[in-house]
This record gives sequence, C-alpha cells and structure tokens, in this order.
Amino acid sequence: MNQLNREVFQVDIQGVFTFAIQGDASILNEYIIERIEQKLKQHQPERSKQRFEIRIHLENNDQTMLDAFLKQCNSNNFIDLLNAQINSDIVLLIWNYDIPVNHIKSSATSFFEYINSIYPTLIDTHRFIIIILANVDISSQSEINHHILGEINGLTVLDTPNKYELLELIPWAHQLFQEQNMEDAQIQQYLNRLKNQKGYFRPTYQEINAIIRELEGGTKRYG
Repeated sequence: MNQLNREVFQVDIQGVFTFAIQGDASILNEYIIERIEQKLKQHQPERSKQRFEIRIHLENNDQTMLDAFLKQCNSNNFIDLLNAQINSDIVLLIWNYDIPVNHIKSSATSFFEYINSIYPTLIDTHRFIIIILANVDISSQSEINHHILGEINGLTVLDTPNKYELLELIPWAHQLFQEQNMEDAQIQQYLNRLKNQKGYFRPTYQEINAIIRELEGGTKRYG
C-alpha cells in the first residue's frame, strides 16, 4: 500500500487527479477504489462524495468517454452535471473490460484533458475530481500496459499491491472486530487467520471476505 499512500492519500490540495489501476474487478472495486474514496473522505470530511461510472467494451469503443458519461447520467452537458454536485468531491470511474490500453490511449487523453480544461469554470473549485481508469484483468501484457499508460500526461499508474502491510492490516482488523463486540479469544482467532496468509494479497483478501461473511451470519469456514 505504500505507493497508494504516496500517490493518492497524501494529496492535500484540490484539483483534478487521474489514476490507472489494473487487476481483478472485485479487488479493484472493494479494496483499492474503496480505500481511495475513504482517504478522500478523510481529507475533506465536511464534503460528500459522488461517484459516476461507465463501462467500456470493444463493441462500444466508437463512443467517447465523455459521451458515455453523459448517456449514463442522462445529461446533455458535463459542466452542468458537475455544477449540480455542489459541495461534493467527484469520482469518475471508467471500467475497461476488454479494450487494449493502446487503443484507448487517445480517448483517455482527450477525456482527461477535457476535465482539466473545464475545472476552472466550475462553480465549486474547492474540491477533488478523481478520475480512475480501471483495467479489468488485462494482465497478459501488464508491463506494456504500464508503459503505455505512463505516457499519458498527468496520469499516475498505480500498481496493485502484491502484499498487505501487516502493520496496517492487523490494527485495522482488530478495531473492526472490537466494534463487533467480539470476545478477545475470538478476535485473536480471526487475527491469526489473517496472519496465516502472510500478507499475500489475494488469499488475505479472500480471508477477509470470508470473515466478513461469517460476521454477517454466513457459514463458518473453520476454527
């Protein structure tokens, strides 16, 4: 999580910020994007957050990202759309499922430049606009993708972490379990299950989800 902390969570000024991430859709949405939004809220707790998202595929690749957002939000004007969200930070999320990144480089650049160009004209300029290009499971050419995306001016490419930082994870999990009014012995059992994953990202993430399901009344896996 060190790169995410450095590139996203230490942002302390308002403006437009663009990021690209890549990997499994559930991990991107439920962990990485969720953490970005949580940290955004921590920076400006007095403000609400509004997320707009689109999904792009090869079959609709002829549609610009701007047009896709306008269609999804049932709006004719993007400035009016953003101006309607007074006192709200904005997250614009673009889910790319099957378009090679070299094919969307031009359209992504145009969209990012457009958002930057209209930002000074908005009624509320004391806010964040976070644009996230989430490339789902396009992993066979991850190094090439990283290089191509890195050529887009102003775009920060975030690596999906291989491991959790246990020094961050365990205190967070301990607090979560305490909030459930769990007994100390049960808390320690769950913490040990997490520690047994050695911080490796996917098994730890899956174990967290399994524990959450148990806390919500689902089937207990073991222990």
